[in-house]
Amino acid sequence: MNLVEKAMRNLFNRALRFFVFLPLIFSLIACSSGLTAGLEAFQSADGRYGFFYPTGWTRVAVKDG
Repeated sequence: MNLVEKAMRNLFNRALRFFVFLPLIFSLIACSSGLTAGLEAFQSADGRYGFFYPTGWTRVAVKDG
């Protein structure tokens, strides 16, 4: 195999990988609609802490907790 054939094979392999992974990358990007998708924000009254929790979770009162 001469140098030109090796270069062409290398170029073909790179192009093939690019066109195989490109749709995969775009589909993964389309699935995520942001960093906080499906999360709700909570901020403490005094503003000292905050966190995100899954959408649909509800707050409950805990006695002796």
